[in-house]
Amino acid sequence: RRKNIMKILIMSDIHGNKEAFQAVLVSVAERHDIKECVLLGDLIDYGMQSNEVVNFLENRFDYKIVCSIWGNHERAIMTSDFTNFSSTSMTAFHPKEERSVRNTQRADSQRSQCNT
Repeated sequence: RRKNIMKILIMSDIHGNKEAFQAVLVSVAERHDIKECVLLGDLIDYGMQSNEVVNFLENRFDYKIVCSIWGNHERAIMTSDFTNFSSTSMTAFHPKEERSVRNTQRADSQRSQCNT
């Protein structure tokens, strides 16, 4: 028997693509009873809705985020070091999104026991 199995959604590389992100969440919700999520970075950039992805995670995400780590895209925004990115990269990200990323990461570090 398979009782008391904990299912955790693990996601990464959303890259600001809110529509694809939400489509995955709908598909997962239809198939699985998941309550917790681990975010493995690169939530922002490339897609034109990085801010919307961050806002969705902050305000309307249905899963408890048990761990959230920065990917290289979040690290670049937070450190303002874009030396490893092409000239077309990071163009969709705006200063207000940096504040959202900072706030989300601060909240995550306060509520998470994630070892990075």
